[in-house]
Amino acid sequence: ATTDDRMPYRAVGWPAAIPMSAAVLQADWPAGTRVLELGCGTGIVGLAALRRGYLVTFTDYELRAVVLAARNAELNHYHNFTAQLLDWRRPENTTWPVIIGCDLLYQTSAFEPLLQLLDQMLAPGGVCWLGDGGRSAPRKFWYLARERGYDVQVLDTHGQPLSQPASDFQLFILRKHAQP
Repeated sequence: ATTDDRMPYRAVGWPAAIPMSAAVLQADWPAGTRVLELGCGTGIVGLAALRRGYLVTFTDYELRAVVLAARNAELNHYHNFTAQLLDWRRPENTTWPVIIGCDLLYQTSAFEPLLQLLDQMLAPGGVCWLGDGGRSAPRKFWYLARERGYDVQVLDTHGQPLSQPASDFQLFILRKHAQP
């Protein structure tokens, strides 16, 4: 594609999917919390959120990924989900208390559209969890998000804080300040 790198990434078992799913399974958001999954691919992280009793909306730029994630949820007997296309450059006017994504921070060209989406779609007081397999590119994302006013914490696989992005799994937790 001329605009984006549109490879069939939805079919790939990405490195951060398992530790990210484990982190979501430990999340302490109240049951019934609305969760938006960005770049859902096969939907494994969203399935972990469904298992916790959250109301998940699977999203991706590719229709096949959205269909695959929805089918995986159905095959696992979940019904408290929706699935839809979402272009980060055209975010919706809906806000979410929780936004999750996994293995999204591999291309620096995606950072600005992702941050613009979070500016618009993450509710005041909301939280965004982004899992990464330990790439170097997220270091720039960390700084950009902080410059934009997000509180950013980075945790390792064991939930321990990191002072800087790592070379192994890292969970970026962005918090949006509640407006006065």
